[in-house]
Amino acid sequence: MVSSSISIGMALGGGLLFFFNPCVWPLYPAYVSYIAGSSLSEIKTGENRYKLLKNTLGFILGFSVIFVALGALATSVGSYYQNQVLFERLAGVVIIFFGLQLSGLLKFNFLSMDKRFSFMPSKPGFFSSIIFGATFALGWTPCATPILGAILAYAFTHETLLQGMFLLGLFSVGFAVPFLIFSLLFTVLSGVVENWIARVAKHLPTINKISGFVLLFIGALLLFNKMSDISVWLYGLFN
Repeated sequence: MVSSSISIGMALGGGLLFFFNPCVWPLYPAYVSYIAGSSLSEIKTGENRYKLLKNTLGFILGFSVIFVALGALATSVGSYYQNQVLFERLAGVVIIFFGLQLSGLLKFNFLSMDKRFSFMPSKPGFFSSIIFGATFALGWTPCATPILGAILAYAFTHETLLQGMFLLGLFSVGFAVPFLIFSLLFTVLSGVVENWIARVAKHLPTINKISGFVLLFIGALLLFNKMSDISVWLYGLFN
């Protein structure tokens, strides 16, 4: 039970950290404007509010499908070889690698590049927003790799397809909920939200470093097969 709680916390927390990634954080106003099919100043009308909500849900559906599919793929590959201990240690090494990047202890230049692609139809609608969300997930930038890569590495250690899908489904929820709230706030407080974006951006490097040290800790637990010991300790602590 505690082990499951750790997995749930990691997945939801990973999605939330992915939302606050410095690569895409400054772009959210442009994303919201595009999804709404209007400028930020025009979003406040009733018709545009409904369109924004509908298209935002389409965008969320699009990236969720891709993330869940990636989770299923990672778990299916890991379960095929049926060597749980080996794959937990490999996942630990991968997660430590991403933790070193996020924490700033080491810098890998290929993870600091900023390249992305996305589908941009001329008239955004619900279904085109699904495609937009899917290409957003497929084209996640290299500097956003550590968080998603760490979650996929952890999904790699799970035994069943449903476990991997569930893990990345929670990751999607962790990203989707703040993104939905963020989009809806633009309908009433666009100016305030834009100012908030600028203020939060100053703290994102610190958030990244803390996230990196968390990944280093989790990676070490997997590498040295101590995740179950932490689960037992937490169970005794809260019971």
